[in-house]
Amino acid sequence: MRDKDEPSPLVHVCLLGIFGLEKRDEQGAWTSAEQEMGNKTYARPMFKRLLCAPGRCLPRERLIRDVLPPEKDPHLTDRYLRDAVYKIRHAIGKEALRGNAVSYYLADQTTLWSDLEAAENLLHEAERLPGARALALLEQAHALYGRGEPLEGETGQWRYAILARVEQEKKSCYLALGHAYEQLHMLWHAEKTYRELAELYPLDEAVLGSLLTFLQRAGMLSEAKMYYEQARHFFDEEGLELSEEIHALARKQTRPELTSVIVLPHIAHVHKNADVLPWMLAETQGILEEKTSNELKGQDMDEQRRHLLQQLFVMSTASFSPFLSTGMLSEYAKGISACWDLYFEGKTQYVMSLLPVYRFHLALLAQLSSPIQKQACALASQVYQLLCEHAIDQENFDFAQETNQLALLYAQYAENTNLQVATLIRRANLFFHTLQLEKALQAYQQTLPLVDGITPLLRGRVYAGFAEVCAMLQQRQEAFTYIGLAHEHYPLQPELDTAFNYTRITRYSLYVFGEGQARLSLNQPEEAYKNFSYVEKNLPDPLADPITRVDLAYYQARALALGGDLEASCAQVLIAATLAKKAGSKLYYNKIINTYQGIKAKWKHERPVIELEGYFHSHFCAD
Repeated sequence: MRDKDEPSPLVHVCLLGIFGLEKRDEQGAWTSAEQEMGNKTYARPMFKRLLCAPGRCLPRERLIRDVLPPEKDPHLTDRYLRDAVYKIRHAIGKEALRGNAVSYYLADQTTLWSDLEAAENLLHEAERLPGARALALLEQAHALYGRGEPLEGETGQWRYAILARVEQEKKSCYLALGHAYEQLHMLWHAEKTYRELAELYPLDEAVLGSLLTFLQRAGMLSEAKMYYEQARHFFDEEGLELSEEIHALARKQTRPELTSVIVLPHIAHVHKNADVLPWMLAETQGILEEKTSNELKGQDMDEQRRHLLQQLFVMSTASFSPFLSTGMLSEYAKGISACWDLYFEGKTQYVMSLLPVYRFHLALLAQLSSPIQKQACALASQVYQLLCEHAIDQENFDFAQETNQLALLYAQYAENTNLQVATLIRRANLFFHTLQLEKALQAYQQTLPLVDGITPLLRGRVYAGFAEVCAMLQQRQEAFTYIGLAHEHYPLQPELDTAFNYTRITRYSLYVFGEGQARLSLNQPEEAYKNFSYVEKNLPDPLADPITRVDLAYYQARALALGGDLEASCAQVLIAATLAKKAGSKLYYNKIINTYQGIKAKWKHERPVIELEGYFHSHFCAD
């Protein structure tokens, strides 16, 4: 990847797929320069040959042999070469092509960018990074290689070695991308990548073997059998025969029945069936060991919840039958509900260790046509919503957007209107935290066609969200209208609403988001603070959630600062920062820092601000 301090390229060349040549003018706009190469000279093949050479440098005699026609008259050869060099320099600039009596060479990638070299560089960089960080680079390389065959339309003999090299790189890229998706449990993406590779190289047994192996690892045995039969038929048509290795691989299409053995509290005691995925064992070991520690035993976690969470690890040996019993899916639902409880109790590390296992199984079940497919999709949506919630709190906004999109897709597949609206509320929340208020408003507007068919809790939360965002956009009349609608529709006992199980929405959202935050944005700090004080005195249950407690302290600090109460706002900022640190919330800690910076800008030389600054430096900034 190019460093941000390196110069931007002046020329773009496409060697993958249809040849393209663009150069940047003085105003920074890109324009085609293909015609400047000409069509009646050897400029294009010479230019392509140099771009594909190691170091972009070749001896003069090699260029003549590879690119120019075999002329006996040396004067004609010299003329062809001079004409080609002139056309290339005219198209890309004189300094971009240098030459002497011995050799010619082109400028490097920082000046003369080639998609082929860019793809190779991305692969090289991705090899040095862990899976999650390598994924973005592999996706970029995949997009480049997907443009088409390299050197399309070129006829020179020299291109065959280049084609072979690029095809091998392309296969490596697709295989690495499929593996990266698999490691991140993005099974639909992984299957699509492996399948695409098999379609590109239908007679490549190594590719076919990779596809079959992945499908078997993922438990997609019917799909593996289908691809094997298709490949065997295609090989027969071509007069070829599959190797014994592929036949043997296809015969490994059985899985053990779901074990009834209860998983013991240490991974060493788990029966390591050959079909248990290594990543499952790796991810479950830490959580199982921690669950037996004295620290965890001392926490307030009842026996039933521990039992439900331990049942999760039985799934690592499950058979993915399309007719899995609804009873087992009910157990999944209980386990996911326990994860919501744990998350809002502040036990985030346990939840994040458990969710990948649920995500893996439910993604598979959601792809199978069966009586429980819609239920599996609904539970998968909940898992992705919980992942989105955590990603927002950690300011991993790209991952939050990705998981939110998947949550919405699964909710749509499940045909569950309530889940769709819950997902859109989280999408609006994501845009709210990234200050993309117009997009947040659009997310709430997407709920309007669905609002008549959802639960009272979700309807009230939608109106509270509208009030908050409209106020931030200074749409005063709309904000006050939605404040009234939120109070009208919000249930008195949210915990009795069916959507509460996967949203944990309480009346806190009504008073803090739907009114307090709205009034802050409308410059009514006293009215806002009254709402926050009411919540603190009358809604104790929601404040048991560490993140909610931080959220309230943050809003109280903002209201006090906006109202001009210096000492109280400084004290509240300190309380909020301490709570954010304790909860491990990167999102709220940074929000509180911004509030502190606003107070500092307003009262820079006041004693409470100076004391607060010192305290921040000694207790927080060092971290």
